[in-house]
Amino acid sequence: MLKIKESAMELAVASEGNPVSTTIVVMLFYLFSYIAYCNIKTLIWGDSATHWIDPFFTFAFIAYAAYCVYACACVNTVKKQSQNLSHSPMHTQ
Repeated sequence: MLKIKESAMELAVASEGNPVSTTIVVMLFYLFSYIAYCNIKTLIWGDSATHWIDPFFTFAFIAYAAYCVYACACVNTVKKQSQNLSHSPMHTQ
């Protein structure tokens, strides 16, 4: 679980807190991993039929995209707090 949190935070920091770009990155990762998954299914079973694990695979990426949006909110909150601290009248240089 810690690796998932770290990867979501790194993605949020890399996108500078933009939730749209993080969602697009997760969607592209889902697309390419699903293509690889379908190719593996075709190699093993000979067809790319729908299996019982497909909805769980999709739900996992939806949940990860939602968690990345939450991480963007955390990054934006920290950025806003640091900006408020640097502009406070009590701040001395």
